[in-house]
Amino acid sequence: MTDIDPQQDIPPKLVKQLFTEFNEEFLHLWHNRGNSIGRIVKSHLLLEHYLNEYLRVIHPSIRNIDALKLSFKQKLSMLDLPGDMMTYILPVLDVINRLRNRLVHSLDIEMNDDEIDPIRKLLAFTRKQSNNDPDLADRSPADLIEESTKLLCSLFDTLTRTKRFELLDSDEITGQSTQQD
Repeated sequence: MTDIDPQQDIPPKLVKQLFTEFNEEFLHLWHNRGNSIGRIVKSHLLLEHYLNEYLRVIHPSIRNIDALKLSFKQKLSMLDLPGDMMTYILPVLDVINRLRNRLVHSLDIEMNDDEIDPIRKLLAFTRKQSNNDPDLADRSPADLIEESTKLLCSLFDTLTRTKRFELLDSDEITGQSTQQD
């Protein structure tokens, strides 16, 4: 068996061309998609964190929700939200989950307007309710995902804290009535 000297077998022009092609592709994926990828993954992680906290307070009989190793979709099926919030929120959570799942298989995913329409609708509705400009036409899909993530994490956190307060308050009332008897 003979040793091959790579510098002799591959012409320098070809090495340079191959490196240039690789570099262009890598930089495209790194810069053009890297920011969106990071924002989608971070959004999903943050949503799951606040979702887990909320599930812990609405399902107190489950001692260790992390030990169940539930998928994000399974956790969504455990949600119980007041009023008609589910109608607006579940489609947004589904979109972010779908996008994150696609990222597991491809670095170069495309997000079309139809796909992120539930996010756009939720944000337009909440902006209108708070007397902010509901026009989101100039916002990128990653911007919309990030903004909806802040909104939903805030919602889950508020619901979690409210529920904890209710539980503490009912414990205090129960404890006081027991002491008075």
